[in-house]
This record gives sequence, structure tokens and C-alpha cells, in this order.
Amino acid sequence: MDARRLFIAIPIPDSLQREIYRVFSNIRFPRVERLRIVPEGNWHFTVLFLGNQEETVIDAIRDSIEQAIAHREKTEVIIALDAVTYGPFPPRGDARGIWLTTDKESSHKIGFLKNSLEIELKKRGVTWEEQERTYQGHLTLARFESVPIRTLPPLRVPVGRSYRAEAIRLVESHLSRKGAEYETVFEIPL
Repeated sequence: MDARRLFIAIPIPDSLQREIYRVFSNIRFPRVERLRIVPEGNWHFTVLFLGNQEETVIDAIRDSIEQAIAHREKTEVIIALDAVTYGPFPPRGDARGIWLTTDKESSHKIGFLKNSLEIELKKRGVTWEEQERTYQGHLTLARFESVPIRTLPPLRVPVGRSYRAEAIRLVESHLSRKGAEYETVFEIPL
């Protein structure tokens, strides 16, 4: 059986996607190689990228998500959107895209959920390529070839919106020449 390219994500409500699009469509894009706009339907906050996984671990992933949700504080997960900026997180180095970031508190909450998911997945024998870095919530609005940040015009557009996350999804990514297409494998309410 073929492996499936999977990630765990928090979706964004359609109404908020329209608001984000209005902000994003008014941004003057830098002149960069191969600027590719990410379709609105693909916008989400990735909690954890699992990479290629066999079908046999889908139930273990579902159980892990359910347990991670059960162990979190019983408060609403409010995601506060901070600003449109370059990613991944200059001020030094190269930029490879335009991101909409979350504020520090939202990143901390999603990062805590990510850590809980990692613990639960490991208990069930699910493996993936782990990344040791502090979680920063972001959704990718556009991608481009890597370019030194110092060569780009400044970009920081405050957004100042928030929403209550209502679900978490396991998503399969299908790669093609046109870009990634995402398919929800399952969704669990928060």
C-alpha cells in the first residue's frame, strides 16, 4: 500500500478566509522569482507535519488527536491573527514566502497542543521527522524562491482578527505540478 503524505491542521472558517483575502489582496507583492499564491481553500494552521505515513497508522493518529484534545485545558482555543509578513521569520536570512502569523499567546497554545500530540503519537508508535524549534503559528499565503530578506521591501501588515478554533483535522496532501491539493481524512471537534 502506498504511503500518504499527512499533516494535522486547524482549519480557518470560510468567513474569516474572505476577510484575510481582502487584506492580502491589497498588499503590493515584492518582485521575486516564481511567486505562487496559495489558494484560499488551502489555508490552515499546520500543527504537525507527519510526512509519509502508511494507512495502518490512521487509527493511531486519530486516537492520539483525541487523547491530546482530552488532556488540554477545557478552554476555548482562540487563535489571534497578528500580521502578514515574510516567512520564515526574518529579520536575518532568507525569506521563502508571505505568511499570516498568529500572536505569541496563540502560538504558545497551538505549540502546547503540538507537544501533546507528539507525546500521544510516540506512545502509539507513529514516527515522523521531528523538528526541534519553538512553534510559531502561521498560514502560508504565497510562496517564492528563497531570497535574502535584506533585498525585499519591508512587509508587516497588521491583521488584528481572531477566531475560535472549532476542529482539528488530519489532512492528506496530494502534490502535483499545479501545487498541493488537500483532502481532509477526518475532523475532530475541539
